Amino acid sequence: MPSEPIGSLLKKLLANFMNVVENIKAVLVSDSNGLIVASHLGPDLDENVLGAMSSVVQPILDKIKKDFSFKSFGTATFDTDLARLIFLDTGVNMVVTVVLDIIGSIDQAMPVSYLLTEKITRVIEGRGVQVEIPRISLKMDAESEEHRLKDHIYQMRLKGGKYRFKFVVIGDPSVGKTSIIMRFVEHKFERDYRSTIGLNLLMHTHNLLGNTEINFNIYDIGAHDFFRRVRSAYYTGTHACFIIYDITRPETYDNVQKWYNELTEFVGTLPICMIGNKADLESERKVPVERALKLAEKLEASFLETSAKTGFNVDDAFTLMAYKLVQGEQQREADIVKSDISAEIQKLFDKRQPLRIGILNEHKTWNPVLDHLFQLPILGDIQQKKLEPGKQILTFSTGVKVFNMNLDVLSEPPDMSFFNGVQGVVCVFNGRKATESAREWRTNILNLINATQPACTLLVGIQCDEEQKNQFIEELNLNPVLEANPRHSVLFFCLSQDYDLELYDNLIILLESLPGNQADGY
Repeated sequence: MPSEPIGSLLKKLLANFMNVVENIKAVLVSDSNGLIVASHLGPDLDENVLGAMSSVVQPILDKIKKDFSFKSFGTATFDTDLARLIFLDTGVNMVVTVVLDIIGSIDQAMPVSYLLTEKITRVIEGRGVQVEIPRISLKMDAESEEHRLKDHIYQMRLKGGKYRFKFVVIGDPSVGKTSIIMRFVEHKFERDYRSTIGLNLLMHTHNLLGNTEINFNIYDIGAHDFFRRVRSAYYTGTHACFIIYDITRPETYDNVQKWYNELTEFVGTLPICMIGNKADLESERKVPVERALKLAEKLEASFLETSAKTGFNVDDAFTLMAYKLVQGEQQREADIVKSDISAEIQKLFDKRQPLRIGILNEHKTWNPVLDHLFQLPILGDIQQKKLEPGKQILTFSTGVKVFNMNLDVLSEPPDMSFFNGVQGVVCVFNGRKATESAREWRTNILNLINATQPACTLLVGIQCDEEQKNQFIEELNLNPVLEANPRHSVLFFCLSQDYDLELYDNLIILLESLPGNQADGY
């Protein structure tokens, strides 16, 4: 039997995605030239708007790709007046664009969008794929999640985009817990698994979109009553839990509440997915989907059905939960770094030292430094704005002043005396122009040093990779200048596609290095 055409598979995938994710206006798949190869529009749109939508989306996508000097930009989001855009790179010369309603939640849409992109990649590469998109609502109590992740050692960010998560799988005997795990880990199904007596621990490494490595520690916990007294020890450090029942045995469904109560008794609130197994036995179904959805909503759990026998939805269950946990971990890291920045700013407040920070930015519409400063509540509200083309002076209620200069807007060479009196300046330079940019940057840096006498710290972020950064530093040749200006420092860092944490980390370094805040007294 001939395989289904790629175009037909993509259409089915996009339609299924639109059916299960809320507030999606459209989803597009385009090639490296911007040609739309597949699309699905919401009910309030028709094909006539597709060209107009592409004319809006493509320039934004082109800018995002050009602003970074790397082959694949991974993921990016962008808000317009009418919609929220999510861009996901497949790694095979195709980009998925999800168009959300302006009120839509990127956090809720992102995990399923990643799953869609993973499936599209498999289709393009000619590998087998299930076109179904699980109807799953990933819910998480943010406050308890933050507290729990801080306390348990299993959740750790490893170098190079690696994560480790502990999953526990619970439910009545013979519902298929071990079969689901073995299907995920070893891609096989055996009819003669015996019931787990105590604990079955499996480890599995799984790649998300080829650039994030997830190490799963999967605890298959014995269900027998006599084992309950020691189960609590195995719950410790859990990041997510699957509660499994058999759709052909209603008593196993009735006991889901009991398992939920035991779990929350031992570990409190955490992400839970309620899974109805043996979906291949539809003719023997005793638990309607609608009934299970109501219980999942009551428990604030995610829900989907699987078949360990056929593999239906098994990989998707683990993958979707992993995406959500990675997303949560990245947010937790950002919150920790924000807290560290706030602590450094508080040190300056305690010294009654006024904080004046400059921003020198090459981009007309993108100012990541200013965006990140706005996300720090410790700065207070903006009380005063002084605006003119290409320049802003923002005064916060705490007395902090931010001097922002946009090089793209200025019609003449910049007058760096604008930054006179600041303690630190953050520069954001575009590294894709390569060597010819270095001369212009050097002039700007020299003028900054002259304008910020007697002391200032310059933090220079360049959109490039590490090798290019070192080449730029060599071409700038600032050592003689810094030797003549010993109270000035110039710090460099790469600004990659994952710039959120990098920028926060380097803002901390800047604050620690400000004149008057350094250990040596400068």
